[in-house]
Amino acid sequence: MIEKAKELHGHICPFLILGLRASEIAMKRLRVGKASETETVGGCSGHH
Repeated sequence: MIEKAKELHGHICPFLILGLRASEIAMKRLRVGKASETETVGGCSGHH
C-alpha cells in the first residue's frame, strides 16, 4: 500500500505514512470496506 501511495503522491514522507494509518483506523472504526482504486485516486489531491 505504501508503494502505491508513493506512486500517487510522488514521494514518501511522514505525512503520507500518517495519512495512510489514519485512513486505516477510520475505516476500521466506521466499518467501511476497502475503497476501489477509482475512489482512492479521486480523493488524492497530489499536494506535497
